[in-house]
Amino acid sequence: MMPITIDAVRTVLARYGIEPPSTVVCAVSGGLDSMVLAHVLKRAGFNVHAVHINHSAQASSDDWARWVTERMQRLEVPVTVSRLAPIVGGNREERWRHARAEIFRDALAANGVLVTAHHLDDQAETLLLQLLRGAGSQGLQGMPERAYLDSTRQHVRPLLAYSRAALALYAKQHRVEWLEDPSNQDESFDRNFIRHSVLPLLETRWQAARTTLARSAALLSEANALAESLARVDIGEGAKVDRLDVSALLHLDDARFANAVRVWIRTLPERLPAQKRLLEALRQWREAGVDRMPSLDLEGGVVQRYRQQLVYVRHEAPPPDWFGEIRGPGSLDLPSSLGQLKLAVAASAASERGILLSSRAGHPVFTVRFRQGGERLRRASGQHQTLKQYLQEHAVPPAHRSRLPLLFIDGELVAVADRWVDARFRPGPHDPPKKVFVLSWLLDATEAAK
Repeated sequence: MMPITIDAVRTVLARYGIEPPSTVVCAVSGGLDSMVLAHVLKRAGFNVHAVHINHSAQASSDDWARWVTERMQRLEVPVTVSRLAPIVGGNREERWRHARAEIFRDALAANGVLVTAHHLDDQAETLLLQLLRGAGSQGLQGMPERAYLDSTRQHVRPLLAYSRAALALYAKQHRVEWLEDPSNQDESFDRNFIRHSVLPLLETRWQAARTTLARSAALLSEANALAESLARVDIGEGAKVDRLDVSALLHLDDARFANAVRVWIRTLPERLPAQKRLLEALRQWREAGVDRMPSLDLEGGVVQRYRQQLVYVRHEAPPPDWFGEIRGPGSLDLPSSLGQLKLAVAASAASERGILLSSRAGHPVFTVRFRQGGERLRRASGQHQTLKQYLQEHAVPPAHRSRLPLLFIDGELVAVADRWVDARFRPGPHDPPKKVFVLSWLLDATEAAK
């Protein structure tokens, strides 16, 4: 059994650019694992902030929260307690997971990195669970030592190399107190059944079962990383936020085509579909005629082939009667997870992506709504064209057309998202800099926060 040392934990975190006295947000449940982690991090010289989540799942939940708060105060670690509303029915574990992720994101709003106390035994249990669920290489790789909550904020598991027995030894040596959750003994939960019945049985024949299972998870992680690298090569520059150019992928063999599509789907706010459904969608995308638009339904949206592209669209459509107003400089939040429109002064927004729009016509306030039918564009020549014709000419997938925010003044269409601006509102050489704006459509939450 490899013992836990302060230097070894420092080395793991330093691997990802995290060194004392950096701020780390430590998830603390009150159990052995997290109490040991908080103690180690404090001794290692980090600026530790504890987060305890009260799931309101047991009568003693509030007592647990008070106990954790008292122990963290003794350790001189500030603690935030977040209380979840009781959940009745449905998939509690899934809903708790989403709620915890949101709490951790809020805790990291200012700075810091999330650290959790997952260990070698957790890794072995996860691999067995995923095997029994028929997971692919992505699921079988287990938990990575370092992951990301979003595009910038890290989640590190510095104890993955240590067994639970090593954590118990550390706790005994340093007099670390912890609580035992009685629900951890309930073998109606799959993980508890594997922990208390399956792994001990395996160890009667293979003593190092936990270690070798964790090693297999690490090897599968390497294999999965190679598969992702190959997918990025195959995809090339063909992937956008919500679409994938498949013109080159259609010529790949089935395994590489499926691998590339899986990697792209994982960039969406979706779970991978079952293997059987994905393979059937791949077959249809290969074989269907150019006039067809075969699709793959996912939990939150649909992937549809349009011409030589796979296009992802959420199921939630914008309300047909929705409208808003935007004034430059300023922003407008759109409904139905459609992000944000932003008007930034061009002179101070060199890094902004979008199109230029001038307010020199004297109408700085724009009405925003979505397509209702019959809208017309005014070309530079002064002639009109229907919005429908414009969208067809520019290969905008049908499923996306009703989701493009449109900007109007006095009932006239002057801009289509960040794709087109009426010639009368395009900046001229003599426009004052403060009257020229960059119109951008931010679909990603991290973009909208800039």
